[in-house]
Amino acid sequence: MSFELDPATLAAMIQEAKACFLDEDAPEYLQAFQEGLQQRQEADFTKLLRAAHSLKGGAGLAQLPSLRTLAHKLEDLLQTLQLEQGVKADEAWLLLEWGVTEVAMLLNQARTHDEVTADPALLQVLDAFAPPVLPTDTPPVTRRQPSSLIQTALTGDLEDCFTRLEQLSSQEEDVLASVETFYDECLLLGETLDIPWLVEAIEPLEIVLDSSQPDEAWQFAQEIITHLRSRRDQYLTELSTPIVVPPVEQPVEEKVALSHLRVPLQRLEGMTHQVEELIFVKERLRLQQQNLEQALRRLGKLSRQFEPIRDHVQTVYDQLAIVPLKASDRLNGEFDALELDRYSDLHTSLQGFQELMLRVQETRSDLDLVNREFTDDLEQVESRLDKLYNNVNDSRLVPFGLLARRFMPQIQSLNLRGGKTAELIIEGEDILVDQVLLEQLQIPLTHLLNNAFDHGIEPLAERLAAQKPEIAQIVLKASLESNYLVLQLTDDGRGIDCDRVYQQAKEQGLCRTEVSFEQLQQADILQWIFESEFSTAKTVSDLSGRGVGLAIVRAQVRRLRGSIGVTTQHRRGTCFTLQLPLNLSLQSLFLVSWQRRFLAIPTLSVLESLPYRELEWLSDDLPTILWRNQAVPVISLSHLLSYASPPLETVSPNVAMILNSAGGPLVVTVDALLNERQLIVKPFDDTVIVPPYLAGCTILGTGEVVPVLLPQAFEVSSVISRAHNDLAILPERQPPTIMVVEDSVATRRLLERLLTEVGCQVIACRDGQEAWDALPQYEGRLNLMISDIEMPRMNGFELLQKLRSDPAWHDLPVVMATSRTGERHRERAIALGVTAYLGKPIQPQALLSLLENLI
Repeated sequence: MSFELDPATLAAMIQEAKACFLDEDAPEYLQAFQEGLQQRQEADFTKLLRAAHSLKGGAGLAQLPSLRTLAHKLEDLLQTLQLEQGVKADEAWLLLEWGVTEVAMLLNQARTHDEVTADPALLQVLDAFAPPVLPTDTPPVTRRQPSSLIQTALTGDLEDCFTRLEQLSSQEEDVLASVETFYDECLLLGETLDIPWLVEAIEPLEIVLDSSQPDEAWQFAQEIITHLRSRRDQYLTELSTPIVVPPVEQPVEEKVALSHLRVPLQRLEGMTHQVEELIFVKERLRLQQQNLEQALRRLGKLSRQFEPIRDHVQTVYDQLAIVPLKASDRLNGEFDALELDRYSDLHTSLQGFQELMLRVQETRSDLDLVNREFTDDLEQVESRLDKLYNNVNDSRLVPFGLLARRFMPQIQSLNLRGGKTAELIIEGEDILVDQVLLEQLQIPLTHLLNNAFDHGIEPLAERLAAQKPEIAQIVLKASLESNYLVLQLTDDGRGIDCDRVYQQAKEQGLCRTEVSFEQLQQADILQWIFESEFSTAKTVSDLSGRGVGLAIVRAQVRRLRGSIGVTTQHRRGTCFTLQLPLNLSLQSLFLVSWQRRFLAIPTLSVLESLPYRELEWLSDDLPTILWRNQAVPVISLSHLLSYASPPLETVSPNVAMILNSAGGPLVVTVDALLNERQLIVKPFDDTVIVPPYLAGCTILGTGEVVPVLLPQAFEVSSVISRAHNDLAILPERQPPTIMVVEDSVATRRLLERLLTEVGCQVIACRDGQEAWDALPQYEGRLNLMISDIEMPRMNGFELLQKLRSDPAWHDLPVVMATSRTGERHRERAIALGVTAYLGKPIQPQALLSLLENLI
């Protein structure tokens, strides 16, 4: 068995073991301790001793020696507590409670620090506590035997390490690397087997490796080998000596079915990504199904148009079949002209045409059946895929209390060290949050809690003078608002001195000297406390005062696409509010069209959507509307999205969306609200810095990438000040609506594209009858009509005559665009009341010039 590992591999293994210990094992051990403290009269000492022993071993593997030492002493304390009663037991329980609090704090610190140190005062008290007293009755005597694993490792593997190093010469080139390998192997054996004397004996070699020459390191290693051989033999002998073991009644453990399975978070994330990719595929399938339905509708329409043609073909076929035969074509005089039909090549062609139309109809029926089955299967796949995604995503959710309770030991430690007394009140413990997001909140909340205790909470004398309770309160509250996790950390301390913040900002050049304190809002002043190296503390402590804590908090929150705000009241306290988007990939989004772009907005961020023409305006200088009895600003997306040069809004919007922003409701206008969809949102990585209002992007079934906006991240106050001087923030009028009546597909599409490009809304009709039927739904909104003359069902002259006879459309401008350019047709159109007459092919510039004069 070989333990030869390179340092990089060994370091990676240790880090993996540490992460596994902190995330999976340690919380269970800590929970066992806390349950034992709550059930002192009926405590399960077997469970507590197992937790202490496992904590000791895990801390050793995780390279946390101070925690390992503390766990070892707690194990001794539990053995004492198992036998003691009366006053001694009460002292032991209090000491155990202190130790469990220290364990929780060390586990919390170990998530962000490589080294943690237990309270020396606690370790000293644990050492001074009386050792366990064995009962004086007849205990059973037994002999300890070293386990086969330990005996094999010490006599075999450890001896192999000794031999390999002894066989080398101190003058060899790689002797230093060999000594380093020997050190790593011995250290790994000592920590893995939980043998403290082996770890303590090998640790001095690390100092020699850093400061000595190869031959000196080799010589020192030889001395350690001699010492280790002697200590090993002594250790194995001690393990074999008789000991007295008190009888312990072992509880009978009931076998229970396995109900929980640990799955690494990384694997869960991989499963989530796979499901997200399947949802993308589902979107493409849904788009293909919609295209298939549209194709079937077109095919059905064509089939219906073929029906009269088929009837006409059948009539022609029958007529040709009864044409009399010529005398020369009679068959031996057996039949006359009325007794035998004549079939020619034309009959064969007509019959083939009829059979072809029949096959087209049969194929259409087959495609209808395939489409129905495809739709049913796709709906089942969509339903089950959504359930699978929700189940996988829910597996990553943990209660907020799992993170919040980690700060309880921190508060208790601060009370002991800070000379103040505060209690932490947690609200919203049951709110489920993604574990990845919770872990990233560890550092920001730690800084905020230290800041609240050190800066916010007053000394006891000052609190009593202000008639406040002796015990201060720090409240950590979690809540969900739309797609956001909102955290509030509130203290009932002295509050923030805004005047002092203002003076410090002037000294550091953050505020112009000509700006007075009265000219600033409290929110503007408090933003300076998040600047790097900004602090109003008179002295620097180990908790705060360096001016980096709040800067780190803001940077971390922004990295999570969130925002942080603060409010304060003099002598009443301070409240920090963190608003962070939830790590939800599958979201309900509104797809909107704006300036020929697609944008997506979370559905929960949209308070209401209204037709633009129904807005009730309050102001023209600074556009605002009345919405639910409050004035709401109307802001252009061009300004909200921080364009270097805002694009021109040449087309009037159709839809106004009231969004829930950080500064309250605001109105943005878009060209169209397309639909509401359940789509996957992919966040951006750190390769490129993106604005905080971009949550990421989503991909449509067509492959088009659409950015997803976060209205809560819009900086509305600064935008309003810029928009006040921008006269082009809103368009002045609605786009003109033009009806194109043209039976030629090519001409109709050309006109439709031309008019759309210049900002018009186009209604396309294939003939005069379709246009006449569609007119009632556009009454009061139609600005102009462009019509051909020669069309089926109702030609242009007939349509024009109907328009001029109807009072509702008598004054509608009508432009005739036709290939009939003769005087007779022109005079007929003028007589009917045409507004303008153009010949084909249409010249785009001439048409646009004409429209500019007419509209």
